[in-house]
Amino acid sequence: MIPRLITPRTVVKLTFFIANATSGAPLTVRSGRDNSLAGINGDTADVVGDWKLGSDRSKQDQMAAWFSQSAFAQNAPGTFGTSGIGAIRGPGFWNVDFTVQKQFRFAESQRVEVRGSFFNLFNHANLGNPNTTQLNSIFGQITSTTAPRVAEVGLR
Repeated sequence: MIPRLITPRTVVKLTFFIANATSGAPLTVRSGRDNSLAGINGDTADVVGDWKLGSDRSKQDQMAAWFSQSAFAQNAPGTFGTSGIGAIRGPGFWNVDFTVQKQFRFAESQRVEVRGSFFNLFNHANLGNPNTTQLNSIFGQITSTTAPRVAEVGLR
């Protein structure tokens, strides 16, 4: 038989979901060279074709080429480029975090709290932004993703 002093009297349970989703960030394709001779190295590339690629591609294909690299060329000398600032969009982002917490009270001043937290609950790989400098060897490629699922369990 368990003495009454250590029998849970009150149980408090809390559950939290935090979900967020965003569209892709605006990106600017830079030429990587100061062809405008302005001295600020802010030239954009010239658009010479359609940069959009299909959205039905695998994540691996999207990471290899987020946009069509052949749709951009070096801006002509004395010009700033035609692609514009923020002309393309990077990958979108969505994430769900989950926390469950349960508190057991044994006496007026004694309690135990058990907590579990899961960050990126569905283990969804959100892609980072692609490289947007045309002279770079990884131009158009995505080389990063967000963190995988992380679980924390605590007792206090």
